Amino acid sequence: MKLGEEYFSWELKEKIRYWDEENFLSEAETLNEKEIYLFAKSVLKESSEKLYCKRRALQNLLTLVYKGKVKPRRIIGLLLDEWEDAQETSLECLRLKYLSLFYQNESDDIKEILNEKFEDKNCEIVSEASYQMGLIQIFDANDTLSKKDYQLKIAAAESFFESAVKNDDNRIDARILRLICQYLIDSLSSKSKSADELYEHIMALIWETRLLSLDECSNVIFIGISRCISKLQKIKCENPDYWIDYRKEFNYLCLQFYELKNVDYKENPFFEKVVKDTSGKIIEHFIEPIFKFNYKATLSKIDVLLNQDSIASIEKEFLNYLKQIVISDTISGQDTSLSYIKEIYPTVNDKDIDEFIKGLHESNKTLAVWKLLESTKRYSYDVLLNSVVNACVKLQGNHLYRNASEDDRNGFIKNILETTGFYIKDQTRWGISNTGKSAGEVDLLIEEKNSPYSIIEALNLSSLDANYLNLHINKIFKYDTTGLPYNFIISYVKIKDFGLFWAKYKKHITKHKYPYKLETIDYGIDNEFYYSGIKMVLTKHNRNGMATGLYHICVSISE
Repeated sequence: MKLGEEYFSWELKEKIRYWDEENFLSEAETLNEKEIYLFAKSVLKESSEKLYCKRRALQNLLTLVYKGKVKPRRIIGLLLDEWEDAQETSLECLRLKYLSLFYQNESDDIKEILNEKFEDKNCEIVSEASYQMGLIQIFDANDTLSKKDYQLKIAAAESFFESAVKNDDNRIDARILRLICQYLIDSLSSKSKSADELYEHIMALIWETRLLSLDECSNVIFIGISRCISKLQKIKCENPDYWIDYRKEFNYLCLQFYELKNVDYKENPFFEKVVKDTSGKIIEHFIEPIFKFNYKATLSKIDVLLNQDSIASIEKEFLNYLKQIVISDTISGQDTSLSYIKEIYPTVNDKDIDEFIKGLHESNKTLAVWKLLESTKRYSYDVLLNSVVNACVKLQGNHLYRNASEDDRNGFIKNILETTGFYIKDQTRWGISNTGKSAGEVDLLIEEKNSPYSIIEALNLSSLDANYLNLHINKIFKYDTTGLPYNFIISYVKIKDFGLFWAKYKKHITKHKYPYKLETIDYGIDNEFYYSGIKMVLTKHNRNGMATGLYHICVSISE
């Protein structure tokens, strides 16, 4: 039978048999591209055609594109320009999925379609659009040049995957990819403990997914990316300080490295490139810095092995590569063994760690330890911001404070900040009151060496109460008589649609009349923390010719 001939006169069971037996793919081998395309298009555009048949027509058309029987521009044109609106949900989701596969061909147009679908009333379609945009963000992240840009793109991907999960609880693929993004972000930030916990969670979810899957051949993209982070995790765990048989250990390291570098994923060209390029970025941003730092002391061992005649060519290639990484001046080392110190003591920075390690190799090791302990007591506004956000995270997760008063929540924040080394005074009478008549009460006053360092003002909100919010914002400027570099206003928000609240909050603070002129608003600060339930923005003000900042932090409190 000629392709498509009599098809539309068949009964449904005959059509289903036609697709199930893959007759379309068989007949397409003897036909030209135009005939194939027109038949698939006619099936998709036929209003009376059943959803199953339409899906199979689109799936088969994609297969024929990959086989080279149909040019990619044909299916791209169909999905972008000739697609009819008001399609069934399942078919529309399949369209969005296939569009992302051709992102390299029509990136701007495909992003535009996905962005439009974010406004769709159907949650399943919004979820699919969010998921595909998350994959695209990973693709774009792999094309970035700097570590910072890579981290920002991965954070954006994590946000899209989270949106996919929120709109469809059954998106286990989005949930896993979101955790993978968090793992990469924490690994880049040297949060080893958190990254290790995320890795265990990811592997458990993947195991559960594959165990319960009815389709044993299912080959989703998170499987490919998880293989990459699995190799990273194994390399991170290697510690050459405890090696005995260096030849054996280097062989194992070589095996893990090349399995990562040569990761194979053939599902489709887009997925293959995402996985392959993710492997490359993991090597660039994670593996090479680890090699640089952890394997300095092994240079002599590497040279000994390189001079052995019995060493295999692949081993020699790897050892030469490792040696070049260690001696390179363009790669910064990443210490994974001491990263836990920075997680426990956020005031400790990389310079402190470097000086501590250097001091351990000198005669007065006690002095090195004392200096490191002193660094844990150091104040900085970056450390304070991190500590405040961390305290908000802990408050958010503590069910005892879901219906608490402002004072109780402030007390919790105070206790957490004190454990990180800050000296806090709460409800301190200091400054000028909001009316200007007498001393006002500061919620939390942070002091360093008996001098004011920063103010934290906090309030409970169940909606955007503009007058109440304005009162607290203005109180901060009244309390701060000296003009401290940075202060904080924390809103404990108990509301169903936190995203809508945050949009209104941002709009409000741009129009608010501050006691001191608003110069700029930094929305990018929110990208540094990657929390969906905690949002922040930094307003910068001109105070008598000096720049001062106010961190606005909104914390979503669960019902």
